[in-house]
Amino acid sequence: MFEIVQWADSFHSLIWLVLILIFFQFVLAWGLLSLVYYVVSKDKLRHELFSRQLSVFDGIQEVFTDFIVKGYVEADELRRFVSVTSEAPFILSREVVEHLHEIRLKLIVLVVWGQVQDRKNLPVSEREKAEAAERWLKDHIDADTLQKLFTQDMAIFSSSRKRKMANRFAAKERRFSRPVAGEQPAFTTL
Repeated sequence: MFEIVQWADSFHSLIWLVLILIFFQFVLAWGLLSLVYYVVSKDKLRHELFSRQLSVFDGIQEVFTDFIVKGYVEADELRRFVSVTSEAPFILSREVVEHLHEIRLKLIVLVVWGQVQDRKNLPVSEREKAEAAERWLKDHIDADTLQKLFTQDMAIFSSSRKRKMANRFAAKERRFSRPVAGEQPAFTTL
């Protein structure tokens, strides 16, 4: 009879051990599912941010394409540029936003220049300003400057270490790049 009691007691202990193991398996499975959900959510947010950044880039490229095809900028294109870049401060780096602001200023100069009827009576400085803006914009488009800036910002699955290395490389490239026509070269030391 002692053996039956001992067997029942060990069976009871065995059941508790199995129940505890099952409980820990559920806890482990719940933890793994939570981790997988976190990773998938993070990647989904990165993907959504990437698509929003890409839509801004595509809109700007359309404005540039219209400028190249027509040879001038209309007020509607400036409006489209402003509407496309309106969310840029929220989804792009400060460097890209500042660059987009500079592009917008050049586009404004070209829109105003395009609306002037009697260009011969304008001061030479205004004419030179419009020509410099047009040259700057064409050089900017030819050098794919915007694409390089967006490529740094839109690194969808790169690590922060890779992004820092890319930023350092871009900074070195800017230091040694050729100045745009009409600008003084900036001499920097390493």
